[in-house]
Amino acid sequence: MIKNLIFDCGGVVFDVDYERSFFEFKKLSRNPKLFDQLSVFGFKHIASDYETGKQSSQDFLVDIRKKLDLDATDEQIIDAWNSMLVGYLDQSVVVINQLKSQFKVALFSNTNEIHYNTFSPICDKLLKLFDNTYFSHQIGMKKPNLESFEFVLMDANYLPNETIFIDDSAENIEAAKKLGIGTIHYTQDWNFDKLIDYLAKV
Repeated sequence: MIKNLIFDCGGVVFDVDYERSFFEFKKLSRNPKLFDQLSVFGFKHIASDYETGKQSSQDFLVDIRKKLDLDATDEQIIDAWNSMLVGYLDQSVVVINQLKSQFKVALFSNTNEIHYNTFSPICDKLLKLFDNTYFSHQIGMKKPNLESFEFVLMDANYLPNETIFIDDSAENIEAAKKLGIGTIHYTQDWNFDKLIDYLAKV
């Protein structure tokens, strides 16, 4: 019997557009040709150390300025970095509130200090609905590392076979499966209405 749901944030309950930041940084770079060799997918992983709290925000700004050869102030870099944050989906508040009557609900997000400080005040109404929230830069681990899933399960007191993990990343989904967690790969084929219908039958 499914008792628990773990939601990813970006791409599920929060709209993120990596291309926005990709092109904003390209405009700030002294060497735009760098971006011809860097896919948007590759760009998504440019802040891996920052997302696990291994870098301070200041170190991240220095690092990304160097990696992307940016001719930009810290403020310009932060604005470009935050431009991918579109906003939380209004319907997500309604959906999570509805699902709370049937399940325990947690949020598990790969994120970083700059993004967190930007979206958390805006998303306060949504974030307060979750029974537990886990952010990679705070727990020092990120998806798809198995240790990160094990930490969330243990801290939330969830059993894998009683839990469904909902994420838009195939890599993260495959990792969760290895631990016996039920999964929903949240692609364009899914929407909140379909999700509610599906979960009503589990």
